Amino acid sequence: MAGNLVPDQIINTLVEERLLQSDCRVNGWVLEGYPITESQINHFKSMNLKSTVSILLDLDEREAVKRLKERRVDPETGKFYNLKLIKMQDP
Repeated sequence: MAGNLVPDQIINTLVEERLLQSDCRVNGWVLEGYPITESQINHFKSMNLKSTVSILLDLDEREAVKRLKERRVDPETGKFYNLKLIKMQDP
């Protein structure tokens, strides 16, 4: 894996297919990290889906970088944690 982003065309198709499924229509949905590119925004608008609530979480870039530097992954569980927020019993 090269660590490249998945192309917008693939992401747009996956998101659209998922949001049009019956459970999303009945129960609703939550999107995190989508849309982020202009192509994704335009595709999302073209789907004519209406959200009932939108939340924008804004974080200072310096704070975001600081948090990312403190992020770790537990090798056994694969869960993410933050060095400053969660004290590990056995490092």
